This record gives sequence, structure tokens and C-alpha cells, in this order.
Amino acid sequence: MKIRAIPFKQHGMTMYNAVLTAKDLSSQTKVDVWHPTNEDGYQRDVSLPRARKFGNYITTEISPPAILANIRESDKDAIKYENGKLEIPDNVTLWLVDGQHRVAGLRELLISSGEKYQDIEMSVVIMIGQSVYDEAKQFVIVNNSQKRIRTDLGERFLQKRVKAEGLNSLISKGIRNIEWTPTAIEIVDLLNNDDHSVWHNKIKLPNEPMGSTIVSQKAFSDSLKPLLKDDGKYFRKSPSNVAPIINRYWEAISEVCPEPFAEPKNYVMLKTTGVVTLHAILPRILQMIGSDSPQKSNFVKILSSIDSLKDYSKWQSPDGEYSRMTGQKGFLIIKMELLDELEDTMKQIAV
Repeated sequence: MKIRAIPFKQHGMTMYNAVLTAKDLSSQTKVDVWHPTNEDGYQRDVSLPRARKFGNYITTEISPPAILANIRESDKDAIKYENGKLEIPDNVTLWLVDGQHRVAGLRELLISSGEKYQDIEMSVVIMIGQSVYDEAKQFVIVNNSQKRIRTDLGERFLQKRVKAEGLNSLISKGIRNIEWTPTAIEIVDLLNNDDHSVWHNKIKLPNEPMGSTIVSQKAFSDSLKPLLKDDGKYFRKSPSNVAPIINRYWEAISEVCPEPFAEPKNYVMLKTTGVVTLHAILPRILQMIGSDSPQKSNFVKILSSIDSLKDYSKWQSPDGEYSRMTGQKGFLIIKMELLDELEDTMKQIAV
């Protein structure tokens, strides 16, 4: 094949910025996968779900980052470059150093769609004459040094994409958590910016110092998922309507158990442990209240029946019982204890 390419040098080594079609990438590339019978390999087997996700993505979106490949030393003399074209014989392999899932996604796309997408062009940097060891070294460097976008920043970008492209458009593209995350971020901002809110300036936003904040944006927004996902009480509801309800709920908690609110950093109630577990039981509390717009008094009446919620010593940090319960398993134990006490009390009232 002959491909458009521009040569460049680093430390005396010639490389090429090239353009390859999906068809060429699919047919002339390989990945050196580690296996007990191939201990010089340095990559994992491709994840087909991840590859197919990229294949679906590239049908409507662009992918500017370059793929990194190598023509090994045994084949370097077989290639020719003249008049802006790099000629690579069909029997010469382009070894993929970075980008195997993108290429696998293209390959899966061609299998499922035939010739429709075979001319999609991808940017490829081609190294010449590097050994398997050198490939592995570059693989490690690329994957250890490149930084993924931080999750909290990613959520805010998702929020911007909804405004720019529309929710239904992003849902059709299979964007994960798109149905609730942007709403959660707006609720976070409304609570954090409202000087009458329990959460005023207590939620740490991306790239801000911890300062007087108590809980991260990521922890708080994730904790709202039970309320905002597709089977949640406030699915597709306006953030401006949901945020006051969340605030009234926390105002009620502060009345039932005031100590943590006086010294929030000395308790886990307003940290990740608290927001995750107390938002997790909120759907059941809302069900008991039965109102679309519950008031603080409604919350206080029910929350007063939960002894473990009122026992501030359990929430103390670092020695309280709940402060030692970390991770999803610990949070589930706290949630179930609070719900059990709630249900027991409600049964007694019913009797």
C-alpha cells in the first residue's frame, strides 16, 4: 500500500506522520499480545465491547489523536518513501503500540457494515526499525504518562455536551449516565451557591483547594443517582425543583442531629459516608411521605424515628462506628441499619 506521510526525526530516528484508512489499518496491523507461548508480548487481549463502542462512536464523531505503530527492524529495508508517499509492502506488518482498541473497533465496524466506513481516515505515527522491547517501552511510557480527564471535570463536560448537543442525541450515542449526571451537577451547583442552603460552599469543586469544603462534587453528585436515574423519584425533573427538596431534607437532618453540623469536619455525616447513605434511604422516606414536594416538617417527623441517625457518636470521626465503615460494603451496612430502624418504627406506629 502507498500512504500519504511526512517524515520527521527525533534523536536521529526517522518516523512518519501518516494517514491510513480504516481498511488499511484493519488489514495490515497486528497487536503483540502477551501469552504463555509469547512472553515477549506486552499487551492484553482486546476488549471487544470497548472496541465496538469506539466503532459505534467513529460513525458520527471525530477521533483526532494519532495511533502509534512500528515497522520492525526485520522489515525496515522493505519500505520506500518518495514524493510524499510511504510504500509499505502488503507482507509487512504494522505493529500497534497504542490504539489497539481503536483499530479493533474499526475492524469490527467493517465486518458489520461492509464497505460503508472503509475510507475513514486515521492519523498514525509510524516508527521505523524499533524492536519489540522498544515497542513495549513506548507502550508503558504512553500508558503511564498520559492523564485521563479527571472524573469531576468529565462530569462537567458531560453537562456542557447536553446543552450543546441535546440529551436525546447523547442518549442515542450510548453515553453512560447521561440521563442523570448533568442534573446531579446542576443540583450540586444550586446547593453550593445558595447562601441559605445547608450545603453552601461545603462541596469541593474541580481544581479548588479543600478549604472549608467537606465533600467532593463527585461524591455528592454520585450519591444522587438513586433519585435521578431512570427509575428514580426525580428522573428528568428540573434541578431547580429538586435542589430545594434535597436542602429541606438536610435541614431536617440538622434538626434531628445537630452536632455534626456545628463541627462538620469532625463527623462523617456531611462527608462521603453521610451523603451516600442518607441519600440512599431518601427514596423510601419520600415514598412514606407521599408528597411530590415534601416539607422540612415531613422529613423531621420520619427522621426522628431513626435512632442511629440521631446518635451523633456513631458519626464521629475517626472513632465513631460509621466512620470505620468505608467503601460500598460499609455504606450498604449503614444504609440497611437505618432502613431497618425506620421500617420497625413505622410498623409500630401502624399497629
